[in-house]
Order: sequence, then structure tokens, then C-alpha cells
Amino acid sequence: MLVDGQPMRTIWPSGDRSVAIIDQTRLPHELIMVELKTLDDAAHAINTMQVRGAPLIGATAAYGLALALKNDSSDASLDHAIRVLAATRPTAINLRWALDRAQCEIRRHRPGDRVPAAWRLAAAICDEDVDINRTLGQHGLTIVRAADNGTKPVNQRDVGEVTHVSGRLSDGRIESVQVTPEGSPAANYAFDVTPARLVTGLITERGVCAASRDGLLGLFPERRMVAGRDGGT
Repeated sequence: MLVDGQPMRTIWPSGDRSVAIIDQTRLPHELIMVELKTLDDAAHAINTMQVRGAPLIGATAAYGLALALKNDSSDASLDHAIRVLAATRPTAINLRWALDRAQCEIRRHRPGDRVPAAWRLAAAICDEDVDINRTLGQHGLTIVRAADNGTKPVNQRDVGEVTHVSGRLSDGRIESVQVTPEGSPAANYAFDVTPARLVTGLITERGVCAASRDGLLGLFPERRMVAGRDGGT
């Protein structure tokens, strides 16, 4: 993403074996960076929603393991860090996925080699997510451009539904509050919660496919055996 014209990520290595994040509890009206130096810092960032969104939570957990191993790279230290991070958001799928992946990767190394391995893996998880989001955006952009060119029907709703939320104040009044920075452009294509039977296509990092099991397996053939074991889901 661009911030004041400069490319920026939501999490990145910073300084001497520490990690920096954008504190998302302060957005959109303030851009505040927070430094994570310890396992507890990473756990706190996940638990208090300073980092939000499944992929970012997973990436923060991976960096949390790297931070935890700085001073103690033993099996006991790794097990403790996994327990601490897993407890922050028990229902977060990417959190569990990142911890499982990191545990398998890190345990393959001797304790003396685990710290650099953990940092490399955390960086790789971040890079992979950036690539996935970039390709998702590219595939989705073709659909949005087609809609803007009038070649496909589109339902553009009030942008206020994106830029503002309604809530009740302490005195009982219902007010609309702006949640975007002043002057931010917005568009509101009609991506409502839609019954599955009306969904015709899915945008993935590998392209656009029919909204069906066969459509997804056409793009992700390596999942065919897994889908069969799961009863065709």
C-alpha cells in the first residue's frame, strides 16, 4: 500500500531483531507505528487487535516465534511461544496455520540455527501474502474495469455506507460517524451478503472461476485429494 506516496507494509523487521507494525486501533485518523521486541509484545498486538485481518495475524504470530527464540531457541521455548500465541485468538485460522507451519519448519533445524530460520520463514509468509493480495487485486480489477466500462451490469451504492457507520451515543441519540480520513475517495459496489445460489464466480489469487467445487479445483488441482478426504467440501 502507499502512505503519502511511499510504499509501506503493515508489519516489517525493524532494528536489531525487532518488528514494527502499524497500530490499527489508531486508524484511520492517526498513523502510529509500534515496535514489537518480545513474544509478549507480539501476543499483545494480536490480542488487542493492533494487528487485524487473518493473514496479518498469522504473519505476526510467525514473527512472534522469531522474537521468542532470540534468547532461547530450545524445544521448550518454542512450545511455550506456540501456546502463548495460539491462546490470543483461538478461532483465527491463519494464526493456527502459521504456527503449525512455523513449528514444522523450525523443528527441522538445530537450536543454534533456529533463529535465522524463524526470521526467514516469517518474512516468507509476509511476502507470500503480499503476492496473493496483489494477484487477487489484479484479477478483481478486470471485473471492476469491465463494470466501469459498461460491459457488465454493476450496482453502485451510496459511498456513505463505506465512509460512515451509525451508532448510539451515551445519551441515546443515533449518529453517523466518519471512519475514513477526510478527502479519501470511496466506491461502494454492491458486495452484499448474497445467497450462495446467486454467486456465479469467485476471485482468487489464481484467477476467476465458477462458484463451484469443480471451478475451484480447476484452479487448485492440488486440493483435489484433500477435498475428496473431506467429503467433497
